[in-house]
Amino acid sequence: MSDETPVPETLETIAASIRDLRTSMDSRFASMDSRFTSIDSGFASIDSRFTSIDSRFASIDSRFDEAGKSIDSRFDVFGKAIDARFDAFGKAIDARFDVFGKAINARFDAFGHAMDARFDEVKAQLRTEIESVRGDVRLVAEALAAQTAHLERHEQTHETFTKRLNGHDTRILALERNTLGGSSG
Repeated sequence: MSDETPVPETLETIAASIRDLRTSMDSRFASMDSRFTSIDSGFASIDSRFTSIDSRFASIDSRFDEAGKSIDSRFDVFGKAIDARFDAFGKAIDARFDVFGKAINARFDAFGHAMDARFDEVKAQLRTEIESVRGDVRLVAEALAAQTAHLERHEQTHETFTKRLNGHDTRILALERNTLGGSSG
């Protein structure tokens, strides 16, 4: 704050200040309008560039679409060729498995027939052996029957002999009496 006293302004000085301010503002607004116009022209230039870029992208998109269709058609052709190869390969493998399957089935059938033949041979051998054992059992049974009959005869003979033997002592005593008594009398 200084010692100076402010001078009151007059209406004319205020009006002149306002005119100067208006002129200054008008020139600034004109300057800003020219800048906005240049910015608008810049945006227009950028818009035209974007339009150009959009047309390039559309061209690139159409190229990609064409390339995609071309690639798809190539994949379709290759896919069909690969499918055909796999089908042929599958049929070849199926044919090999059929051949191997038939060979294995033939081997199993031959093995089954061989096993059946072996079982038939074993069965026939067992029948022969069983018949032989039956014959042996018959012989043993007949021998046992003969032995039993012989034993029964032997037992009867033994009983008769035992009776005679038991009576032998008595007969000897009787004979001795008779001989002794007959010589005394």
